[in-house]
Amino acid sequence: MKQLLKLTLGGCLAGASISIGAAIYLSCQSKVAGALLFSIGLILVVTYGFNLYTGMIGYVRSGRELLRALWAFLANALGCMLSLLMPNGEASRAAELWQGKLENGLLTVFVRAVVCGVLIFACVNYAKKHDGVAALAYIVLAVAAFILCGAEHSVADICFLFAARAFSLQSALFILVVAAGNAVGSLVLSFWEERTKK
Repeated sequence: MKQLLKLTLGGCLAGASISIGAAIYLSCQSKVAGALLFSIGLILVVTYGFNLYTGMIGYVRSGRELLRALWAFLANALGCMLSLLMPNGEASRAAELWQGKLENGLLTVFVRAVVCGVLIFACVNYAKKHDGVAALAYIVLAVAAFILCGAEHSVADICFLFAARAFSLQSALFILVVAAGNAVGSLVLSFWEERTKK
């Protein structure tokens, strides 16, 4: 029970951290500045060891680990509810952003989510093995890269969904497709790393 509570709390804090990054992004007039500053969310997650789905899913090797990652995903969504408190200006931008996302086909969304999974696993995996300026720079660049290239991050997208208050079955399906794509991208890179080390 203690481990479950820790996983849940860490997951909620991870979702809240990404919400902070999303709020900063939506408040920036410059897309590049917003993309760079969004990374504060992942920096908080990595620095304090919060449980973020996209940072965990690439390390899944058993059914139990998969359940932990999926539980963290649900806890992330709870933490993302912080985005419901965004001011009207940011909420309006989120609504416009979210509508644009829903206009993409699900295959396109999935491929973009795979790209994001690769980038997030790469920077999180690097940060697990290194610290200091190099790890920080890797996180900032990876997060900015996935935002600027239009890749999809499931937890960040939940934040935008909440900020936009765009609750629908279409939105739920979008999030599930992104979560699956993030998993595929993370696992492909993770298994590749394992294979090349043998």
